[in-house]
Amino acid sequence: MATTYNFALCSVSGDIEDLGDIELENDAEAVSFGAAVIEDILREHFAAYSGSVMIITDQERIVRAAELKIEPEMRQKKIN
Repeated sequence: MATTYNFALCSVSGDIEDLGDIELENDAEAVSFGAAVIEDILREHFAAYSGSVMIITDQERIVRAAELKIEPEMRQKKIN
């Protein structure tokens, strides 16, 4: 049974940006989807969002909170 997950970004200044909801099968899919979203955001806007936290929730709980930070391999791709 699919669960509705919400994805939001909390900036360093405390502002919250709702990225929306999506139905996924389980927490692992939600975390994987969130990781892909983080990668996309950082690829295009890493200076604006670095240090922000992505919060993934379902209707009842926080599934995962992860800081957006650029990994060394992504930094290298950005330089080249």
